[in-house]
Amino acid sequence: MGLVMIVFRLLDAGLAPWVMVAMFLLAAQYIAMRNLSSADTVKVMAKLFTRTGFAWFGWVVALVEVPVFAWTIRKENHRHRQRERAIGEDANKAREMLKAHKQEELKLK
Repeated sequence: MGLVMIVFRLLDAGLAPWVMVAMFLLAAQYIAMRNLSSADTVKVMAKLFTRTGFAWFGWVVALVEVPVFAWTIRKENHRHRQRERAIGEDANKAREMLKAHKQEELKLK
């Protein structure tokens, strides 16, 4: 339950892309090592914690991050366009209300 709360807290803080990358990497690690014995798992981990292992791991992380962050940027651009459209509609409504209000003042005078 605590892990779920931590993930929700990270999502709420705007770190959803990083959470997605971390979840993907943890799932990939689980799938790769689920049928290995403990000795084999230690051997694999020993290979990963070398300079070349970290380099390969960095490339894997980068290849996972690119589509996730591209999706995030597209989503933010879409939200920005929606906000601009809503603000434009509000401005047009305000102009029409101001015109109507000025027309009523002219009729009263």
